[in-house]
Amino acid sequence: MLNHTNVALRSKNKRIPSLKDYKVHVLAWTLFMLYESLAIWLATEVSVPIISYLIHYLVNITLFYLNTEIILPLALKKHRHHFWEVPLIILLEVSIYLVVNFQFISGGLWRGTYFIGFAVGYYFLQNFLKERKAKEDLEKQALEQLMKEKEKALELTLVKNAYLQAQISPHFLFNTLTFIYSNLHKPQPKEAHAVILLTKIMRYAIESNQEAAQVPLSKEIEQVENLIRLVQIKQKERLAIFLDYDPKIKLINFIPMVLVTLTENIFKHGNLSETDHPATITIKLTATEFEIKTVNLINSGVDNTGSHSGLDNIRQRLLYTYGPEAVLSYCTRSDNHFEAVVSLPVKLLQSI
Repeated sequence: MLNHTNVALRSKNKRIPSLKDYKVHVLAWTLFMLYESLAIWLATEVSVPIISYLIHYLVNITLFYLNTEIILPLALKKHRHHFWEVPLIILLEVSIYLVVNFQFISGGLWRGTYFIGFAVGYYFLQNFLKERKAKEDLEKQALEQLMKEKEKALELTLVKNAYLQAQISPHFLFNTLTFIYSNLHKPQPKEAHAVILLTKIMRYAIESNQEAAQVPLSKEIEQVENLIRLVQIKQKERLAIFLDYDPKIKLINFIPMVLVTLTENIFKHGNLSETDHPATITIKLTATEFEIKTVNLINSGVDNTGSHSGLDNIRQRLLYTYGPEAVLSYCTRSDNHFEAVVSLPVKLLQSI
């Protein structure tokens, strides 16, 4: 497995070398030629024409790269095991080299063997460094994969703990509300009823977040009615708010907490004490369009410069579930009323 991976890495990284890749080679060969030429001149004090030096080194350097780039890679391919080819080819090279340098048989033999040996050493050193680099890359990838797996395991543990906590917290809350109701329903029935309404609303909010992406509108409408009753208990005067809808709308499936959020927005920012300007929640269904519309008088004593995060959340959920055809728009009208409208084509809705 390791060998296959190494081959894959080499194949992936293989490219045609450029002159920049050989700039170190050019520098090394230049220094080598200067060193040898200077050493020969100091030892013999014999001057040789520069052209002779250039031809001599051109032949030897060609021999070097012929071995490192062509002969050795072909002869030592992993799918071939003809090791006898290497000495045979080298012998053939030396013979050709001696023919080129026929004037200096003994010296030519030594120089040819010298450069071929140099090439063999360079080739195996280069492959050793490549193999080590490939091994280091594999170890690095394995370490990164291990770290990712550990991070995923940690995230999974955190999610499980959060889920368990989410299960425990509502359970504790509902038990507490039930205890409060048990102690209030006889001496203070009004307050006990408020506790029951709050429990229903909170249970719906939690369960709708854990269940399917869409719920029957009948459930949402029921919780809006509970929310209106709950706020009404807190008020001494009757609230100026009306919920208007066609009963057949209850059979439609819709994403949860949209109607509840719009209603909660009315209670948060609206003035519901003016009976001449009641807040309205209207749900309409035509042959082509479904619409939820809320209108309320703005409460002048409330800071309405907020970010409307609840409404923006509705817009994102509509886009995610129904696409760009589902639209939420809201504005402050010239008559000091706030209006919010959710509309989408009927074709996007599902019935129970």
